[in-house]
Amino acid sequence: LFSLFYQNHPGEHLNVFTRLSHGQYDFQGNYIYTGSQSRDDGIGRWWNMEARVISIAIENHKLLTGIEYQWNPRQDQYALDPGSGVYSLNAPSTSHSSGIYIQDEITWNDSLIFNIGVRHDRYNIQETHTTPRLSAIYKAGAHTTLKALYGSAFRAPNVHERLYFPANP
Repeated sequence: LFSLFYQNHPGEHLNVFTRLSHGQYDFQGNYIYTGSQSRDDGIGRWWNMEARVISIAIENHKLLTGIEYQWNPRQDQYALDPGSGVYSLNAPSTSHSSGIYIQDEITWNDSLIFNIGVRHDRYNIQETHTTPRLSAIYKAGAHTTLKALYGSAFRAPNVHERLYFPANP
């Protein structure tokens, strides 16, 4: 519903960015499964905060570091059989997550750039995850660029993936 951000260049070689945002969704769906009716309801509310700093103080290096935090005070999931009034799913839920990352972009020369980075995420509903990122970018010509990339990523399951299981699949 809103997002506030602040960006500043406190020095010749430094860029600072911060953001605070809030969002929400409300969902209602009516379905028919093998002849019986079902109604799904979902309510979501979240707050997100982020801060990152980019430094070019070291020659041929662009250093990026940042942190993120998200709080989900409502991640409610409901499934109701309107005929009987019985919930097959009644799952009000909350969660939070945080992450920290750092990356260095190294300019070797006009044609070759290397990136090395790592991100560490923590989810209250899952274990922690650390994911590396590496790349080499070669500009072979005016219209040709070759990239070699290595990395992995992780996404925690959302509330629907964690909690939804229809009574009669």
